[in-house]
Amino acid sequence: MNALVDHSRRAFDRRLARARDRRTKPGAQPVVSAMATPKIGTQEPAATATWMEKSLIGLFLISLCLPLSGSIGPLRLPPSTAFLLIAFLPMCFVWLVRRRNSLSLPDLLVWLFWLWATAATIAVSGLEANVQAIGLHLLQTIGAFAVGRVLVRNAATMRAMITAAILILAIATPFALYEFTAGRPLILQLFSKLGPTLPPVQMTPRLGFQRVQAFLEHPILFGIFSATLMTLVFVGLRRTRPLLRWAGAGVAILNAVLSLSTGALLAVNMQFGLLLWNRLLRSYDKRWHLLAALTAIGYVALDLVTTKTPFHTFVRYATFNSGSSFNRIRIWEYGTAEVGRHPLFGIGMGEWERPSFMSSSMDNFWLVQAVRYGLPALLLIASIPVVILLRSRLRKDAPDDVRALMLAGNVVIVSTAIAIFSVHIWNSTYVWWMFLLGACVWFTLPGTNDAPADKPARGVARLSQVSGSARQPARRR
Repeated sequence: MNALVDHSRRAFDRRLARARDRRTKPGAQPVVSAMATPKIGTQEPAATATWMEKSLIGLFLISLCLPLSGSIGPLRLPPSTAFLLIAFLPMCFVWLVRRRNSLSLPDLLVWLFWLWATAATIAVSGLEANVQAIGLHLLQTIGAFAVGRVLVRNAATMRAMITAAILILAIATPFALYEFTAGRPLILQLFSKLGPTLPPVQMTPRLGFQRVQAFLEHPILFGIFSATLMTLVFVGLRRTRPLLRWAGAGVAILNAVLSLSTGALLAVNMQFGLLLWNRLLRSYDKRWHLLAALTAIGYVALDLVTTKTPFHTFVRYATFNSGSSFNRIRIWEYGTAEVGRHPLFGIGMGEWERPSFMSSSMDNFWLVQAVRYGLPALLLIASIPVVILLRSRLRKDAPDDVRALMLAGNVVIVSTAIAIFSVHIWNSTYVWWMFLLGACVWFTLPGTNDAPADKPARGVARLSQVSGSARQPARRR
């Protein structure tokens, strides 16, 4: 028996010596160097997601999707707000204190946006009447962004977030199909047995079907939430969960369609277009610069050859009917006029000037920020996705699975940012949007534990890994 062990050990040592010789030859390529045992301090650890991070991500997403509507006294406290209220201080402590070395420009921009919005609200309407609104804005803006920054810090945690979100949406899909065909908000009816729920939206059927709000306050919000998951699942999970990526992408598209929302369908079409562009020109490094240049040229050409502005043309073809496009054009005209009258601090939570036949709803997220808080607030919040996009392009050394997640996140950011020109988002979907922005900041931070998770190695590389770990068992860090 001892002779057999000695023979195996000698054979192992010979194979290991040959592998080392091949690595030390001039001009030779390292043998799967990523699998070799790294020296202490020379390589970031593999991306991992702790049990606590996965649990908190799951709880946060569940809180977004619970259609309950509780309150404490005069304070409305739905599950997502309750989660943010409890998590706000711990998340901000980790974000701003424990990980202060990883703070970046998007972090500064989100704080400046909230501070300016708060100052504008106080300057226009006073503090006493807006304490609750300012506090809620703090939770939904800074709190949601902080949750994304702290809990989604690498590839593993982002994949966990995507997986949890699409599973929740998949569970809701049969109920959404029933609501679409029967016209009954079944999810709201079921949860009403537990307590107060969101009110069902009474809307005129579109194309002969009921628009689905599922577990959110409006079909627009449900559609935007569903649309954001399409590329996150299809591209972000393509190297780890191939079956889930196809099924999940189908679930996301189906639910976006069930909402029959202009913004949701626009976001889905934008993602299709961007992914197709990336696929066709994948060998051309400057493909996104080319797309930006062609977009600018197309905008100028459209402005020159048509009697209407490019915005009017865009709205005309991006909406379901002429009545909807007419309303959005009116919103744009009267909303921009309001911004022109109050460019610095906006009008706060007051009513904007419009004809009596128009509702108070303003179907343009970016315009709402300018009308409420002024142009500086709009520039600050719009700069956050722009900075994430530009800085993530500088990451040239990321592994393939990380680059896939970066592509997915950037495509979703661009498509959603354009889609919310035609719709407004609030409450849970606004929280989801700020969470996504925070969850994508790690794209811009080099060396943020984004090494791919170890896979079973083969041959000599596997032997060298085992040998390294066996010969250095007790190193202390």
